[in-house]
Amino acid sequence: MFDKEVYNLKINVNNICNLNCSYCFLEKWMKEISIDIVEKSLDFFINSKWNKKIIRIYWWEPLLSFDLLKKTIIIAHNKIKESKKDIMLTICSNWILLDIDKIEFFKKYGVYFALSYLWNRNIHNKFRKYKNWKWTYDIVRNKMVLILKYYSNDKVALAFDVHTENVGSFYKDYKEIINLWFDTINIAPIVWIKWTKSSIYEMYKNMVKVFMRVYHSIWSHNPLYLCTINRELRYWELSKNFSWNCIFFKYFELGVNGDIIFTPFWKSNKNAWNILTWINKELILCNNHNMSKCLQCSRDYSYWNNDNSVNEIINRRNLLSIKFAKLIKEKAENNIIFENYIQKAINKMPF
Repeated sequence: MFDKEVYNLKINVNNICNLNCSYCFLEKWMKEISIDIVEKSLDFFINSKWNKKIIRIYWWEPLLSFDLLKKTIIIAHNKIKESKKDIMLTICSNWILLDIDKIEFFKKYGVYFALSYLWNRNIHNKFRKYKNWKWTYDIVRNKMVLILKYYSNDKVALAFDVHTENVGSFYKDYKEIINLWFDTINIAPIVWIKWTKSSIYEMYKNMVKVFMRVYHSIWSHNPLYLCTINRELRYWELSKNFSWNCIFFKYFELGVNGDIIFTPFWKSNKNAWNILTWINKELILCNNHNMSKCLQCSRDYSYWNNDNSVNEIINRRNLLSIKFAKLIKEKAENNIIFENYIQKAINKMPF
């Protein structure tokens, strides 16, 4: 089983959240993952091919299960150290429960930390509320001040969630983010909402501005970074996925029950594999990277292709990332500034 090439593991430590986001598509079962499942998945992941990897601890809200999260991070940290592989350990959170003690713990274990956030105050408060409908914008802003004061900026990124209602101010908001807060951003169009042709065009137009801003910043003393460019420079994974896009190859997502679901858009009646029982090995061991077959698997097992509008945005973002990563690499062959930028980017958050 360790012949499978896997570079990206996403662990869902729980199915619990303290927010009631109106656009959220995730089911909340009030369950936590077991340490047994965590250990088995880490052993499989770390011992599979590829030396450069990433472990992502993600939804729903991991800080709600902080004792479990600490155990998971310590186990992962020790296994990474033993493996001698280049493996990043990252977490994405809404930061509402963040405090000094948690920050010190993450610092101790070298965890990369990302905030999922709608930057615009009115849009954030409209869509991202507590279950009692209390607004969260100012709470999260205060947490930003805390983490940027006590945490290394090299290990912090903003998952800049973009809704159709704030797409018009996307580039303006981005300029505010980089001027006041973060140098590393992940452009994250919100899924499970309808993107019209005009909103897709507006999004793409603003993305091009952001990519150009990042490219020109390389010449300055304060370069900017995009997580998808970082990812491409570190793994060259985006360009590989455009030649074939298999949802059972390169990465997997671990559910709280041990289910290997590969994508949050998994069809609940399609159980491909469980880390404890190793079911459906035919899919896991498939090496037939035929585009038509891969697309059919994606249609059969995932809801992802049901909405082509958000797919179009993500594909355009990824294509821009491939294009700019390639340009940066070409420049680096004869320019030390770009060479240094690459060395910095591959150690920034790749998401």
